[in-house]
Amino acid sequence: MPAINQFEMHPYLTHKPLLEQCKKYGITPQSWGPLGGGKIDPKEGLLGNPIIAKIGEKYGKSNAQIILRWNIDIGVVCIPKSVTPSRIKANIDVFDFALTKDEIAAIDNLNQDLHYGAHPDTFNF
Repeated sequence: MPAINQFEMHPYLTHKPLLEQCKKYGITPQSWGPLGGGKIDPKEGLLGNPIIAKIGEKYGKSNAQIILRWNIDIGVVCIPKSVTPSRIKANIDVFDFALTKDEIAAIDNLNQDLHYGAHPDTFNF
């Protein structure tokens, strides 16, 4: 039995059935590309999403911080990539608040089953 399952996951690709399977079998889910893998237009995509931004305004947090907190609140390990010191610091500044059930549901509802990385069903090995 694997201890951890790493897969692409973000608010536009929530993988609810896979998360349920991980929970059922005691497998820790880990988000690959929790902020969209750097391929999301910050003005129009995930990092510019107005629903996430509205939640961020409530807590004084960026969209990235809200997305990272969403992962934590739903039990997903996430390790965002950054080489920028200010972003690294901001990425860890997510432990002074928690999202409400309604906020988590609003983010869950953003799901579009949208892969930014290679799709596991069509990846050419």
